[in-house]
This record gives sequence, C-alpha cells and structure tokens, in this order.
Amino acid sequence: MAPSLAAAVACRALAGSGNGLDNVAADTLVQRSVPRPLLGRVFGAVTTAALLGGSLASLAGGVLLDLTSPRTVFLLAGAGVGLVVAVLLLVPDSLSGPAADG
Repeated sequence: MAPSLAAAVACRALAGSGNGLDNVAADTLVQRSVPRPLLGRVFGAVTTAALLGGSLASLAGGVLLDLTSPRTVFLLAGAGVGLVVAVLLLVPDSLSGPAADG
C-alpha cells in the first residue's frame, strides 16, 4: 500500500468512528427531546437532512478536488468539522433534554 493510501484509509476509519459516535449522540438527543408520537417524523427529518448534506458534500468535494488538491479538501473538511464543534459548544445544555444529566 502506498503511504498516501494508508493515510486515507486511516482517515476514513477515524471519520467512520466519529460518525458512529455522532449517530449515538444525535439519536439520544432526539429521543430525549421529542415527544414519543413525533419521533418518526423527527427522525425522518434528521435522516433526510443528513443524507442531503452528505450528497451536497460529495458534489462539492468533487468540484473542490478539480480546483485544488485532496490535501486542501481534507483541510476544508476538518475546518468545517471544527466550526460545527465550536457552534455546538455554544448551544445551551437546556436543549439536550430533561434527562441529559441522568
């Protein structure tokens, strides 16, 4: 395996692990915050948003790769994740639902 391929595999494994953790946290947040009769609708909306975001990111990634380099796209993706984390740190704990502390 070429060194850059090994790095790409490692990055994908790390990203997949982070995505799994995100799924658990997001699903728990929804279940704690949404009344039971609305869970199906809310999960449908959340899943639609995630799939739409992934599709748009794939399109944008292809365009960015044509214009720049894989390294630049990785850096932009990392910056985007950092921005999301920064925003989430500003979200009040009260949005986590009543059972978040327990």
